[in-house]
Amino acid sequence: MACDRIRRLGLDLKQRAGKLSGGQRAQLALTLGIAKRPELLILDEPVAALDPLARRESCRT
Repeated sequence: MACDRIRRLGLDLKQRAGKLSGGQRAQLALTLGIAKRPELLILDEPVAALDPLARRESCRT
């Protein structure tokens, strides 16, 4: 599921997280947080680093 989301976002699975843009790192962090399927997930401005289009897309996922 997480790998599918990462591919859908267009991220290269072999690329280091530190080389990603701020928005891409935010998407990756959000994906990893959700992938662990926690009972409770508290996020502090999880989409703040995303552009408006990516914010809308994140709300749909």
